Amino acid sequence: MAEAQFIAFYITVCCIAFIISKIIISVLLYKRWKRKHMIYEVDGLSERDRGFESELEATGDIKHWNILVLHGYYTCPH
Repeated sequence: MAEAQFIAFYITVCCIAFIISKIIISVLLYKRWKRKHMIYEVDGLSERDRGFESELEATGDIKHWNILVLHGYYTCPH
C-alpha cells in the first residue's frame, strides 16, 4: 500500500514539474518573440519607417522612361 502511494506521489510530482517546465519555456519563447518583433523609434520615426523612407528616396532618384515618377506617399501605423 505504501508503495502505491509513493508511485502516485511520484507521478504527481513529475506531472507538476512537467507543467511548470512547459510554462517557463512558453514564457521565455514569448519574451524572445516579443523582443524580435519590437519596433524601435528614434526621433518619432520607427526603424521600419526610416528604411521605407530611404527606399523611397532611392527610388525617387531613379530617372528612366520605363519608371513612373513618385510624387508622394502615405503610411499608416498598422
